[in-house]
Formats: sequence, structure tokens, C-alpha cells
Amino acid sequence: MGTAEVKLVIMALGPSLTQDDIDYVAASPCKVMVINELFRKCKWADYMYAADRPWWEVYGAKVKKQFHGKPVTIWPDIAEEQGALCFEGHDREDGRGGLHTEAGHIYNGSTSAHAALNVAYHLGYKEIALLGYDCKPGHFLQQAERPEELWRNSPYGAFAMRIQDIIVDLEEKGVTVHQCSPDSAIEWPYTPLEEIV
Repeated sequence: MGTAEVKLVIMALGPSLTQDDIDYVAASPCKVMVINELFRKCKWADYMYAADRPWWEVYGAKVKKQFHGKPVTIWPDIAEEQGALCFEGHDREDGRGGLHTEAGHIYNGSTSAHAALNVAYHLGYKEIALLGYDCKPGHFLQQAERPEELWRNSPYGAFAMRIQDIIVDLEEKGVTVHQCSPDSAIEWPYTPLEEIV
């Protein structure tokens, strides 16, 4: 589990993420959580989070065979099969994002990038750096690398607002969040990764 002395880097699949970022983080002393298909390029990461059941139907066998860290999901049957951590996912009635503080529970926020921040809180991390958190069209992986059935029209503006909501909640709980994704749609001050890690 995380401690107040250990930094966590969460890497999402936004277009600002680069291979240089991944290599830099891999060589750092930080703990690392990756979102969805990034497990394929970051088999060494400490955690990977994915929420959507169709995603697990496509990639579950590969995660079990290839990923060396701890998977995290919201589906108890998948968690049992994968030996994964499992949190009960919820959607807020008001449609906003935010932090669920009850142990074992997270707010989904309609995107794995939001939910991963709630997971990080429950793991005990007190300082978090975000990469690939763009909330804009585009993808670190090429479209050809992802099965067509997993592509959807994403409401990026809503994603950005919900992630901003949970960042505010985390800061109020004493968790420092660094937005290290340049030109992100999330209204949070940008900090170069090299100043954090």
C-alpha cells in the first residue's frame, strides 16, 4: 500500500503522453498506476486500472498473462479471476465528479482516469502526478491498436470537469495532485514532471 512518503504517478492515454515520459517514470523511484491498454507498454507498473467490462473481455487474458503489477477493477468476478483489487463503483446523482471516502468505494466519474484517482486515495498516496490527463481528442495509442468495439465518442469536457472535481476534493483531504500533462483541458496548474519526480 502507499504511504505519505511515496509519490504515485498515474498515466492515462491522452495524446500528450510520450514514450520519453514512460521511460522517465520507469527509471524513477515512484510507484506507478496505468490506465487501460497502457499495461501493454508498462508491464512493470505497480497497478493498472480498468473499469469497462467490455475492455476486460478483450484484454483480461493478456492482463493475467503479461502484467506484473496489481490489476484494479470494479467487477468482483473479474477481480477474483485476476487476483485484482476490487472497489465498488458508484455514479453521483448530480453527474459531477468527486472523491468517495468510504473504504472500498469509488466514484466512477464516467472515465477510468477519474476512478484511478479515487483508487489512489484509498491506497494511501499523498502526492500524485498525472500524465496523459488531457481530456481532449486523440490517444497515445494509435486507433489501429484498439479494437473497434472499444472506441466511443467521449464527452471530454465532462471528463475534465469531473476530474477537476476530484482533484479539489483530494487537495481538501491533504493529497497533493500535480497536473503534469501539458495543455490539458483540466483547469489545474501545469507542473513539469521533472520538477516532481
